[in-house]
Amino acid sequence: MQVIRNALNGIRVPTINPQFTTIDFPVIGRVRFVTGISTGSTSPLTGAAASVEKIRSNIATIRDTLKTIADGLNGLRKELPNVRKSLVDAATEMESGGADLIDAGKALQAAGTGLGGG
Repeated sequence: MQVIRNALNGIRVPTINPQFTTIDFPVIGRVRFVTGISTGSTSPLTGAAASVEKIRSNIATIRDTLKTIADGLNGLRKELPNVRKSLVDAATEMESGGADLIDAGKALQAAGTGLGGG
């Protein structure tokens, strides 16, 4: 993109600007004479080069944003095994807690039966 921008900025077009003087002759009328010529050059594609530069800048911003997203996803991918392990550990603890509650319920039932309840 930089090469394109430089190429567009490098295009120069010559300019010629004549200077005129007008003289009003009584019989002929007004006559214009070229009394001077100034030359120079202009870069007509400077605006296009600026657009190319803006596009290049936008692409760089998009590239940086995509890199940030990719880095975040890589970090998440590295953490997924830890998350999975935590979920399995929590499920195991919940299963153990459920078994303890069942045992406690059986003990309460036995105690109730022993006290003469149903």
